[in-house]
Amino acid sequence: MEQVLSERSEHESTRQEARRFAQGKKPFFSYLSSTTESFVKTGSSFDLHTMFLFMIQMKEFRAMMIELSVQLTSQKAHLNRGNNKYLAGITAHNLAVVQVLAGETQGVIELFQEAISLKEAAFGSHHFEVALSWDELGIQLFANSRFEEALEAFRAAKMVRSKSETTHLSLSMCLNNIAACDFQMKNHQAAFMSLKEALAIQQNSVGSSAKGDLDLLQTATVMSNFGYLNLCLRMYDEARTLFEEALLIQQSVLDDNHRAVRDTLR
Repeated sequence: MEQVLSERSEHESTRQEARRFAQGKKPFFSYLSSTTESFVKTGSSFDLHTMFLFMIQMKEFRAMMIELSVQLTSQKAHLNRGNNKYLAGITAHNLAVVQVLAGETQGVIELFQEAISLKEAAFGSHHFEVALSWDELGIQLFANSRFEEALEAFRAAKMVRSKSETTHLSLSMCLNNIAACDFQMKNHQAAFMSLKEALAIQQNSVGSSAKGDLDLLQTATVMSNFGYLNLCLRMYDEARTLFEEALLIQQSVLDDNHRAVRDTLR
């Protein structure tokens, strides 16, 4: 399984953990489709929405980075003009995400930190927009093996989300990321409790008519992670049950030849 630690090099192990255990292969938006939704939500005009959608589809990340950099500079220079106070933090966040998608991660952590500061000043510290940036900061810190700092970021995101999303899947994924940090730092019991809570939230959300394929795959990810943790704790029957349930969910959404399905089967 991709999420299982092995005797490979530390770098490879950390990379695999960041991809699977800390919310998947893409940042924030957990997969590219959500990235598109973010730009639709936060742009300042229909023409801008259309432009960014086209750039994402064409993977013209360099052009997007230039455009967002220009916007961010202008918005920060004139925070009291129009909606700039509210847009600046969102633009900083989106610029960081585009850089990650482009593979240019230098300065990304600082951009997410700036996004948090700008968003907190505009929206207040308990707004969901702030939680989004805390999540992304945590993911980038995790990917750089800065696990204690990542844990602090994920806990900050959880604190925001728990005030309004006590039964929401995004809170569940936040708990999954907290567990990932604790797991890396050998705090297995803390990781166990976080994943147990995450799974309970997801199971309570199963009946929601709004639960789509991405939500189901996130549920499968948490189940797989919890299964592996049970395996590490030598709770073999529990681990097997979790892996089987995760596999059923994955097969209901993905083709049997998909990598995630093959990983769970291993």
